Amino acid sequence: MIYSTVTHNSGGNHGHQAEDLFSAIAYAEMMGYKFLYQPYPYLDFLGLQNVYPDLKEELGEDEVVWQPLKGPHWFGLSYFQCFDWGVRKGAKFKDDPNRHIVAAQEKAFRVGVCNLIQWAKLGWVDQHLFDDLTTTWRDAYESHNQHRSTPLFDPAHRNVAIHIARGRDIHNRHRPSESQWPAYIFPMSYWENIIKSLRELSGLTTFHVFTERTNSEEVVDALEGYSAVRIHLGPDRKSKKHAYIHDVLHHFIKSDVFVASNSWFSNIALYLRNDFTCKNIYHPNVIMHDLPHNRYKPTDLKGNFPIYA
Repeated sequence: MIYSTVTHNSGGNHGHQAEDLFSAIAYAEMMGYKFLYQPYPYLDFLGLQNVYPDLKEELGEDEVVWQPLKGPHWFGLSYFQCFDWGVRKGAKFKDDPNRHIVAAQEKAFRVGVCNLIQWAKLGWVDQHLFDDLTTTWRDAYESHNQHRSTPLFDPAHRNVAIHIARGRDIHNRHRPSESQWPAYIFPMSYWENIIKSLRELSGLTTFHVFTERTNSEEVVDALEGYSAVRIHLGPDRKSKKHAYIHDVLHHFIKSDVFVASNSWFSNIALYLRNDFTCKNIYHPNVIMHDLPHNRYKPTDLKGNFPIYA
């Protein structure tokens, strides 16, 4: 049997690490390999160790041949040439009855989980693969975190979680100037338009804006005057305060409506909210696109989107 795993050495922050893990599982399923989990303190809270076999327990002391799959493919294998190369690269791993073959993804070798949706439409992968994977991940997370609370939310209100990514590199001259790229900085009018649209929904609504304290001045100045907006300022994205990061992500996942940034951290919540009861709003970009419109509403550059009933 050929196995697959991930080595967490891409150097990225929290969302990057989760994308490495999710993408490695997707690649294993796509190739017909058996994915093996390696305990990792930051990501163990997702509960996936309860679904996928532990690498050391599965392989024991048997002889192992490691076959590295090296990136970086930060945005995933987005094009057919890359997809074809990835499949043919994997196809070279021949099963050996005397040794275990482990395809180890590292340095941000990524399929790009949302690419599975488009590839399914083209007939390259099983049409249910995206939903099957994200349902498995959602169920694992729910089971593992069933006693985790959301103390910032008012149970009597509709709670909208909005992730406005800013951070220490907001003024970096290499910031993308086009909205289809990760780390694009939307003008505050984009977020204000979304809030104004969602305020039209019936019932009491509270908007919870999550952003980093670093370079948060523009966010605070624009939104602190809204009576139903609560601004939650967090530590810098390089912070190792995992408990706080997990708590924020849990609020994203359990919110009634989630508004995502062009961010790998937002993507974790979008994967784990693949449920018909969830309402999600996002701007299509190279790392998150083609999501089912019945569960995920795409915005335009001004923050307009199809209003939920």
